[in-house]
Amino acid sequence: DNGPEVLLIRQYRHPVQSVMWEIPAGLLDVAGEAPEAAAARELAEETDHQAATYTPLASYYTSPGCSDEQLHVYLAQGVTATDHQFVREDEEAEIETGWFPVEDVVAAVLAGDLKSPSLVVGILAYVARHTRNTRP
Repeated sequence: DNGPEVLLIRQYRHPVQSVMWEIPAGLLDVAGEAPEAAAARELAEETDHQAATYTPLASYYTSPGCSDEQLHVYLAQGVTATDHQFVREDEEAEIETGWFPVEDVVAAVLAGDLKSPSLVVGILAYVARHTRNTRP
């Protein structure tokens, strides 16, 4: 056992002209949709997985100097494949998925190799929470 793993997606991001590894994420597309419901929907749409539980990890403004966009990051646990595949279109059509050891993802973030803000915030919040919860 290599310890906990994280499910990441890889997709092209035009503004930075790069293919990036990220955590599943998306917009609150449905009027009145709760952030946790959006997290579950995006996990299913982007990875064909579902989770038994969603625990809030962090909330942050993406760029408070020019936008009021706020993101909510959840820890999805008890992740399993769904019974159906979501039909992806446009930029989501080329999404790849992969499971990676948390330890490797943290090392890549700290080395500057992974730069997606939701991934950086999410993985570091996960490690901080895990560290706080395992102290004697």
